[in-house]
Amino acid sequence: MVSSEVVRYSLLLPKDLWVKAKVKAVREGKRLSEVIRELLEEWVEYEEEAVVKALEKPRRESSRKITEFQVSEPSSTNSSLPSFLVNNPWLEVLSRKHG
Repeated sequence: MVSSEVVRYSLLLPKDLWVKAKVKAVREGKRLSEVIRELLEEWVEYEEEAVVKALEKPRRESSRKITEFQVSEPSSTNSSLPSFLVNNPWLEVLSRKHG
């Protein structure tokens, strides 16, 4: 957001940009400083929007990556299971996805 407070600031411009701004000012019937101020405001707003988009893009991409949580299905051959569950066919039956 651009403040209405005015600050005096001298600016060194490449001659080709100065000429383009001067031509635009003459065509629009404005002072050169007005044209340069408007162009700077447009540029700042454009850059702010670009920064916001750049920050939002990774967030959107990461939210698209997680479409479904996958849980590994327990296996009855897992050695970390208690002895009564090792090679138990009911474990595989009960662990299947329903729906």
